[in-house]
Amino acid sequence: MASSASCPSAAQSDAHSATSQIEYIRPVLPHALSHHSRQFLLIPPTDLRFEVIHLMWVVPGPIDLELFKRALGMVLSDYPHCAGRLARGALTPEGEPAAKSEGERPAMGPWRIDLTNGGVELSIATTNHPGVFTEGYNDLDHDPDFYVDIECPEPDFTGVFPFPLTKVRLTKWEQTGFTSFTLAQSHVLDDGPAVLAFPHFLSQYYLALKSLKTIQPLHEITFERYFRSPHSLETRSPELNAHLPDYMPTALPYLGFLAVDYPHQYILNRVQESMDGTERVDLKFSRDQLQGILQHALGGNQANELRISKTDAVAAYIITLVQRTSKVPISQVQQTFGYRGAKTPKEWENPYIPPPNTSAGNCFMVVSSKEPLTGSESIREIASILRRTINELRHPETFQKVYAIYSHVYDRIQGSMHFPMEYPIESGIQVNTVSKLPVLEAHFGYPGRVRMYSWDSYENFIELLPANPVQLPQGKWLSFDGGVDVHFRVRRGVKLPLLKLFKEDMRRMCLEDPLLVMGMRNRL
Repeated sequence: MASSASCPSAAQSDAHSATSQIEYIRPVLPHALSHHSRQFLLIPPTDLRFEVIHLMWVVPGPIDLELFKRALGMVLSDYPHCAGRLARGALTPEGEPAAKSEGERPAMGPWRIDLTNGGVELSIATTNHPGVFTEGYNDLDHDPDFYVDIECPEPDFTGVFPFPLTKVRLTKWEQTGFTSFTLAQSHVLDDGPAVLAFPHFLSQYYLALKSLKTIQPLHEITFERYFRSPHSLETRSPELNAHLPDYMPTALPYLGFLAVDYPHQYILNRVQESMDGTERVDLKFSRDQLQGILQHALGGNQANELRISKTDAVAAYIITLVQRTSKVPISQVQQTFGYRGAKTPKEWENPYIPPPNTSAGNCFMVVSSKEPLTGSESIREIASILRRTINELRHPETFQKVYAIYSHVYDRIQGSMHFPMEYPIESGIQVNTVSKLPVLEAHFGYPGRVRMYSWDSYENFIELLPANPVQLPQGKWLSFDGGVDVHFRVRRGVKLPLLKLFKEDMRRMCLEDPLLVMGMRNRL
């Protein structure tokens, strides 16, 4: 999930609208980790991601504030780390936070999330913004009536950072009667799939309270990611280190970008420079268009031995679109690879046991394709590279070796606040697909009429999300079920030529504008 690579310091906290009020919502007790002997979670080194994820759901009507607050307290009971506070300091030999003398600066130590039940900041606002939610909506300024951000600690911070890791804003749009629910969450808590499950839980609890039905969570949220088990990489590090040289030939082709790490501030500055010099592109593809692009990619060979997916094909098409309009040749393709529920090698005596699908935390790697691009590849060839990379990493032994090297690099640099550059820069491009997630199930009683927007986008970072429905001027809603919304950023001056080329491509492939097609279909 793309996230903002910059966030305000405590001194730069976002200004709230004059029409907003702030409350702190705490978890309903006991929460999912109340039984845990230590009321903190040590953050795995690969989870030290201080970016912020900014998302907003919009529904065409009111949301009951009191029910919303109650539901938020209930979902925080499932996600208690979201109501905690970030902390850093030395630990005692027993694994507890070390005490310090009065006036003494705490010693550097591992980062952790203290389960303080400090609460999530909920701001309630109204706005006179016209709220014309279109595909270009994300270009709007970060208006404090409906945008919210999170404070971040400095790299050398020690102690307990007193600011929330999660903020929520509920905004009434007076001109339209719409309501928006904005979620800002530190990436240190969760990755995209886990963050996107949070509002789904929230909506389910809200609807259960509203209908007075029995309240059941969608599923249990588990925290294996944070607990050291006999089969965790951290526990087995001495044994693992002896095998790392043997793993290198398999792992390095996927992880070449890990060879260099940079100060955190340098990465933020590089990303900000990229943001300042780029424009956002938003594209919508219907289910029929996705199928058409896949058929175009496969050409006369319908066998599809690699099982190239529709999202592989559309991502590959967009890469060709960027290649044909970019002034910098694109030679390296990266993908985000989620490993919840990944399989383990049966023949290994002590394999790393990946977290299950229910696990909180950041359960993904950024990986490179082994095959560089030359610029002459077809959609099929690029889609094959994307699918082949994922298929290879799903092989249990390959995954074990790649993840061992990946986590070892993060273990090595965790105390320095240096990180690899996991954003595509210069000649790179990255694909992040979350289009299969139930993003639009967080509808708060407006099924088929909820839309989700993501502010966060980066240069040559292609993100695929479930396609939002579209409301026509006469008020009718058009479903894009099975379609995708795609966004990414390109250098200034490239957007208009790229969009022109996109329209020409769709016409050449006989894949008309989806709004036109859907509109005609609904008039029949």
